[in-house]
Amino acid sequence: MRSIRLSLIVYFLLLLAAALGAVSLLVYKITAHVLSDKQETTRQLLRTQYDERRKDELAKTDQDLLSHATLLLNLARSQYDTDRAYPLRFTSLGILNAAVMPQGHLTTPLWLAEYDDQSYRRKLSNILANQIQLNEDLLHRGDDHGSDLFQIDSRRGGRGEWRSKSLGERSLPFDRDHFDQMQMLSWEYDDIEFIGIKMRRVMMKAPIARFGFPRRKTPFSPWQGPPRGSSPPPPPPAVSEAPAFFIQCAYVVADRDREIANLEAGLEEQIRKSDDESQAVLDQLRNRMSLIGLATFAAVCVGGSLLIGLGLAPLRRLSEAVSRVSEKDFRLKFDGPPPPTELV
Repeated sequence: MRSIRLSLIVYFLLLLAAALGAVSLLVYKITAHVLSDKQETTRQLLRTQYDERRKDELAKTDQDLLSHATLLLNLARSQYDTDRAYPLRFTSLGILNAAVMPQGHLTTPLWLAEYDDQSYRRKLSNILANQIQLNEDLLHRGDDHGSDLFQIDSRRGGRGEWRSKSLGERSLPFDRDHFDQMQMLSWEYDDIEFIGIKMRRVMMKAPIARFGFPRRKTPFSPWQGPPRGSSPPPPPPAVSEAPAFFIQCAYVVADRDREIANLEAGLEEQIRKSDDESQAVLDQLRNRMSLIGLATFAAVCVGGSLLIGLGLAPLRRLSEAVSRVSEKDFRLKFDGPPPPTELV
């Protein structure tokens, strides 16, 4: 004979197990969805921080290159200004000397002619300007991103080139057409492969002199006048012919790429750590929900048996009352509290 108590306990435990499973699954899914959204936000934040740090690292190295190129420009300009001062002083002294000489009125125009565009002073100044000799000890090299290779070229070529000792007999590529097309006081960055090594380079174009004046080209000598039978042509527009420097600074990007690789590795490590933390939270939640479910199921098994037993106690008293019914006495004597409605 099947027991009512056992049937009730089994049905109740099945219902409880289904309810606990549904609630646990719902809580787990909601928590997993929340953690997934949080993890995606964390990934985006970490990648944004990585992009900013990578951009800062690239900008810092480019700024170091530009600062080094500017330092080279200032050193080359200081040399040029010093060198061209000698012919200027020579001309100035000649004018002063001619002024006090008895026949100075004859030589003064010749000294003044030295200020013409084709004068010896300008030719000598340009020659001296092309003889670039810089002291590398004056160049400060940072510890993080020092420029490894330096080179200065001029439009006139020839001796107008200076190379750092690290270049040896080699030279950085110099495209004269591109140099002529560049705007004055401008710079460009690019990545090159030099002697099989990847490098970052800055190219700067700047005038040799700090201060200059535009000079004019005339089709005839101002001392001879225009050709006979022709009217003087209108003066041509002023054309700036100031010589310019083409400065190149390059450094090996291995250290920079290594630093960026470290940043990327740190990013991947942070993302992996965040994923592990989220998975650990889910695992901990699943374990706790399992323990809570098992503890609840065990408590219900014990408590349910006691509660169902108390609920079936009137049946036990009814059974005892029925057992006392006999052929002589058909009265049903029900002891204790009044029976439940179902039994009445």
